[in-house]
Amino acid sequence: RFQTPKGIKTHKAFGTMLRLAILSVALLLVAGHLGFLHQSFDSIAVFRLHLLPVLGVMLIATFRLKMPVLRIFGGAVAMVSVVTIAPSVREMGTGPIEADWRLFQQNMMVRNRQPADVAQFIMDRKPEFVSLQEISHNGLSVLEPLKARYPGWLQCPDWYGAGVVLMSRWQAVQGSQGCDAIEKIGWMQVQTAQGPLTVVAVHMNWPWPSNYAGRQRRIQRILGELPQPMVIAGDFNMVPWATSVRRLGERTGTAVMTPLRFSFRPNGLQVLLPIDQVMVPAGMQGRSALVAGLGSDHFGLWVRVGRASGR
Repeated sequence: RFQTPKGIKTHKAFGTMLRLAILSVALLLVAGHLGFLHQSFDSIAVFRLHLLPVLGVMLIATFRLKMPVLRIFGGAVAMVSVVTIAPSVREMGTGPIEADWRLFQQNMMVRNRQPADVAQFIMDRKPEFVSLQEISHNGLSVLEPLKARYPGWLQCPDWYGAGVVLMSRWQAVQGSQGCDAIEKIGWMQVQTAQGPLTVVAVHMNWPWPSNYAGRQRRIQRILGELPQPMVIAGDFNMVPWATSVRRLGERTGTAVMTPLRFSFRPNGLQVLLPIDQVMVPAGMQGRSALVAGLGSDHFGLWVRVGRASGR
């Protein structure tokens, strides 16, 4: 079909912009896979789910244009990215489980006007473990009555109240409790019916622009020195496929509970950020569900961990 000089120029300009856009998004996706070189690249891995559909739409637009090399490169990057996310989508194990214990994880949000709803949820559901982050002074006063129900109690102070609060139905083994105020993590070891278990609550920093790599190495060292088996629960501010999360699992003998849950909902928006995680001892099975309506910009996680029924 005949095109005017103006139409040809417009066509070329569109092609050039499309090439640059595809290359930019593909390179960002590649950078998000380079956490093994430096964990700061995990800052980009956070948005892998968001970049993938953008790249897909742009690749579809190339089918009427002559961009074979770029199309192959972009397609390969997209395929690798999908493969790395896929394990996080599958449920941990199949079929029903016999729960050894249950855990409730919640970033309460300092400005939460409904802390009593969090306390009531815990009293109603009676989990064996509770991991909380961003607890205001008002939130601490509301949680105070729960101390009678949870002999294992640890709160790590912060200027607004507590960075993390950790509760356990079992009393902490003497000398096993600890806090790291810099990284906002707290831990205790308890003696459950199935044996000793180290329980950890964490609230990690958002990866950018903090010294994410250095802080992750410190967290991995601290938690890697604690006795196993271990469960780690908290607001990771990081996605389950990130290199830093994988390395933490390797150091602590844990695995992220799947499938991923989109827990962060600022102003009620679904932003596709599964940044609240529960990591359980490798080999165990678990089931999780989101808990809404507790006054925070994070949904809670209700978790049951145990073994497949019939074993």
